[in-house]
Amino acid sequence: MSEGLAFLESHVYLVALLGLAVFYGLERLATSSRRHKREVCKEDSTSEGVFCLHVSSFAVYNFLIGYLLLHQLTTSLQEFLLFFLAMALHFVVKDHGLREHHKST
Repeated sequence: MSEGLAFLESHVYLVALLGLAVFYGLERLATSSRRHKREVCKEDSTSEGVFCLHVSSFAVYNFLIGYLLLHQLTTSLQEFLLFFLAMALHFVVKDHGLREHHKST
């Protein structure tokens, strides 16, 4: 295993914090884009560039979730069901957020 990957595995909280900061930044970008478009064009949606960036980042995030699900270390049915429930709830909330930000895009 490479040294960089080993560092990230041992500092998983830093990786999680980086992910949180990236997604917070994307949410702020979408909110400011909606506000700007409301003031200029009287539309309640984001710009196409922000939409593409938001959906692309969500696709990468979904890929990572799928990869982790495929290569999970736990084998317990209870742990798998808990992971499934958490991810299902998370995806429903994220889907609602994407629909809210990108109404007409």
